[in-house]
Order: sequence, then C-alpha cells, then structure tokens
Amino acid sequence: MLSDLLAACKVDARSDLVFPSSRTGGKMSGWNKMLAKLVKASGVSFTLHDLRRTFRTGLSRLGVDKDTAELALGHAREDLEAVYNRDDAEDQLRGAFSNWAKHVAAIIAKDAAQLGAFA
Repeated sequence: MLSDLLAACKVDARSDLVFPSSRTGGKMSGWNKMLAKLVKASGVSFTLHDLRRTFRTGLSRLGVDKDTAELALGHAREDLEAVYNRDDAEDQLRGAFSNWAKHVAAIIAKDAAQLGAFA
C-alpha cells in the first residue's frame, strides 16, 4: 500500500516534503530530465500526461465515479458546483486511491509470479 511505499522512502532532514529534491531538499524540478532518464532506462516512450491518463482511465474501470476521479487528478470543480459543494470528498478519494493501489499491487504480483515461473 501507499503507506508501505512512503515508509520505504528516505527522509530528508532538510525538508518536510515527501519527495524533496535530492540536491536542495526543496521542491523537485527538472521533471523533463528525470522523465528522459526513466524513458531511457525503461525502454518505454511515455509522457507524464500518459501517466495521468492511465490513472484516470483505471479509476473509471475500477468503478470510481466521475467526480471523485476528477478530484483525484487535482481537477477543480466548476461553476456552481465549486461555489456550493464544499465537501472535500476525502473518504471517496481515500477509497479511490486505495482501490488503485490494490490494482497496481495485483498487477505487480501477477507479473512477479509470471517472471518466477521462468526462473
């Protein structure tokens, strides 16, 4: 789960950020360079927007309602909805992220099992 992943991350005493810059301890920058290295290492061509699209599509396939899925992407509510609906949907978002984490964990476990069968 996400809590396990976060617990495994190094803590940078210079920062309260979860994923601080390794150079400064501040906000990360240089996303294009980091992405280029990841694309090269993985051999898979993708953009950061592709990751957002995959996540949003996955939430739909997992049955997460449209409003919650859009909030999970950080999209703001619009018009009268934004004015009158002050619910932060925290429980729904927590459920959506939990379902996504379980989905990803299942894919990883399946892939690991298949790789183990070839070892």
